[in-house]
Amino acid sequence: MIEHGITRARSSSSASAEGLPFLGASTILNGLTALQKTTDLFEDRFVLHGAQHHLSGSDYSAWFKDAVSIQLLIYELDFCYEQALVVDPTQEAPLWRLLADLLSHAPCSNRDLLLANLHDLKAYAVTEARIHAFDLIDPKEFDNIVRLKCADVRIARSSGWLYAGFVLNKSLLRYWEMYDEAWELIEDLVDLGEDGLDWNFNFWLYRYMADAAGECGAAGVAPVLARRLRSLVDAYSDLSADMRSSLGISFRRTLDAGNWAFRNQWRPQAMSEKRKMTTYKRLAATDSGQPHAHHCLVSKNRRGEAELAERICSGI
Repeated sequence: MIEHGITRARSSSSASAEGLPFLGASTILNGLTALQKTTDLFEDRFVLHGAQHHLSGSDYSAWFKDAVSIQLLIYELDFCYEQALVVDPTQEAPLWRLLADLLSHAPCSNRDLLLANLHDLKAYAVTEARIHAFDLIDPKEFDNIVRLKCADVRIARSSGWLYAGFVLNKSLLRYWEMYDEAWELIEDLVDLGEDGLDWNFNFWLYRYMADAAGECGAAGVAPVLARRLRSLVDAYSDLSADMRSSLGISFRRTLDAGNWAFRNQWRPQAMSEKRKMTTYKRLAATDSGQPHAHHCLVSKNRRGEAELAERICSGI
């Protein structure tokens, strides 16, 4: 069932950008419209496929419009932190109010999960604010930060279930949480060439960019990934036999990608030695406070597990 999402059948999830607020849905980001970039993310993480399984017709269209609007707004918030030297509260605060309003008025009987994920998203924003304040982040915090960083995907995924009135299965919810968090760490390692040039938080690069590599470097990330993969295995074993069959290919690909990450955790050190990244202090010294010209509005090109697994298997 869910494995069909790997084919990325975009025709089944196409929708009009008409009426979508905030960041223009037709804005070009890395060669893609903002709308296409958002639907790519949702397809890669099987969010769309899950929503299509529980919603249809006008109900699905209404959910899709709301989910994309929310994600575009989150991209705007990312821009406030990742692309500018100074985080402007007058720019940021109205976006948080809009996001809270959207989630508070979601057409579902129980919004507690959505609002809890909003709380996590705000907590992750505090992490990004600490980067600007040069408040050193201890690797012991990474376990919590990776959970917070996945709040946007959790909002999208859970909203599909809640709009449909689907009774959430704790085992399935746990599986997707561990899946998203494992891939967040794996994607950061794959995206080394794209990160390291702005205020973006990359788990594998952070200690180097914060001038604290001598204390830990990237080695502090591998144990976090190992714990996520072990938890993913446990969550997978708790699923029903039918669900395990449905998720089997994606599950095994995630484990293979994790093994690749362990074998390649030396790459951030090599990047640092070759000076292929900047540091936050150098950014502060040279940054005018405006977005970097060579970056798009959404600086990180988030890829899905199917594409990454293919790249990993071919040696990237």
